[in-house]
Amino acid sequence: MKMLIRAMLAALLACLPMAALAEAPVEQAVIDAFTDTWVGEGNEGYAMEIWYEDGAFRCSGTRFIDVNDGYSFEFESCDYDAAAKALVCEGGVLRHETYNEAEGKITAEAVATGFGATLTVDEAHHLHWTGSGDAIPDQMFASLDEVGEESWYDNHIEGDEEEGGEHTENAFVGDWMCDRATIYIDEDDGVYTVHITWGASAFETAVWDYTCTLDPATGALTGTGRQSTQTYNENSELVATDVVYTDGAATFTLDGDALLWNDAKEDVAQGMRFQRVEPEGDDF
Repeated sequence: MKMLIRAMLAALLACLPMAALAEAPVEQAVIDAFTDTWVGEGNEGYAMEIWYEDGAFRCSGTRFIDVNDGYSFEFESCDYDAAAKALVCEGGVLRHETYNEAEGKITAEAVATGFGATLTVDEAHHLHWTGSGDAIPDQMFASLDEVGEESWYDNHIEGDEEEGGEHTENAFVGDWMCDRATIYIDEDDGVYTVHITWGASAFETAVWDYTCTLDPATGALTGTGRQSTQTYNENSELVATDVVYTDGAATFTLDGDALLWNDAKEDVAQGMRFQRVEPEGDDF
C-alpha cells in the first residue's frame, strides 16, 4: 500500500504543465513562488500541488490518514491578489476517500464544500494556509524538494507500515500531565476514551470520562462525557462517587508537543498545556 500512497502523490506532480507558463499574464516570479509540491509541517499528513495553467493557478491536494484512508481537496478557482501578494482560492471541495483492497477500488464522498483559502509565501519559502474554517485547519507548508521526499514519508507514512511506528491518529494516545491533572487517552477501532483525574485534596478527586472520535477536517478529538467527584477515606479507599453532569462536551487538540483540553461545559482547563508522560524504563 505504500506504493499506492506514492502513486497518489506522484499524480499531483504529474498535474504540473510547463508549456502554459510561456503565455502567463501573472509575473513569472509570482508563478515560481507558488508553483511547487507542498507538504504540511505538522503531523496531519497534508500534501498539495499548486500549478499554473491557461492563465490561472490551480490547487489540489491530499491528506493521508493511513494506507487505506485519506482525503482529497481542490478549488474551483485560485486568483492572485497582487495587493495582498496572496492566492485567494474559492469553491473548495473536501472528499473522504477510502481504498478497498479486496476490490481494488477507491470510493469518495464529499464532506465539505464551498470553503475558501488564502495562500501566501514568506521569504523562507514557506506557504501559509489560512481561512478554510473547519474544513482544513490553518497551517504552514514547506516545499517537498526542501524537506526531502523520503524524510516526509518517514514522518507521515512509514509508521503505518513498520512495527513500532507511530500512527498519525494515535498521536493522542498515552498519558499526559499538567499540575495536579492527568489525562489518559486510549483508542480502539477509531473510538477514543479519555479519562481525566484532578486531585482537589487527599480525600477528593474530580474525574472526567469522555468518548471521542477524530475529526478529520481539524485533526482534533471531539466528544461528550460525564464529570464526577470521587471521595476517599483515610485509608485511601473509595467511599463515594457523585455524578456532577453527564452532558459535558470537550475537544482535545495537539499544539506542538502539548495536548490542549477545551472543556465546553465549565472551561476548567483554560490556559493549561498537558505534556506527555513517557513510560518508566524507556530510554530515549
